[in-house]
Amino acid sequence: MIGLKVDPASVDRTVEYLNAVRLRIFEQVRLGMQEAMDGLAGTALVEMTAAGIQERTGELAGNIAKSPRVRETATTITGRVTAERKMTLKGRTFMGYVGTALDEGYAVPGVEGNLLQFSGPDGETLYRRGHVAFDVRPHPFLRQASDAYQPTLMDIIAERVADACED
Repeated sequence: MIGLKVDPASVDRTVEYLNAVRLRIFEQVRLGMQEAMDGLAGTALVEMTAAGIQERTGELAGNIAKSPRVRETATTITGRVTAERKMTLKGRTFMGYVGTALDEGYAVPGVEGNLLQFSGPDGETLYRRGHVAFDVRPHPFLRQASDAYQPTLMDIIAERVADACED
């Protein structure tokens, strides 16, 4: 007859060890994701230039370079790179996804007549006139950057997980 007995203390130590490994893996994945998002932002800038987007102010490129973000919940870690820039629409300035508009292209229909009537500082009535229709052809760079960087991203995460599992 063979008898086995499991020591509850050893089970507790095993559970503690596995939880510690899980926390190390999450920490390393978070660090790897930040590293990967920084690299993805650099790739997006390279692809933006390759797509023929010429920056006048450097604001879009600067915003892409500083946009990498990593968010974490109890079960997931996500990374994001955005292409935002200040935009003005109907006299209101806001941060908009101009990168997406450039990436996918867009069409603005023509408008005839007065678009906006307002009073100037001297009390004079001013009009903002209509405009002709125009199209902005697609300059794809965001998807290309994501596709080009995907293998590198996965390598970074796999390397970080391997580091976390070593004792």
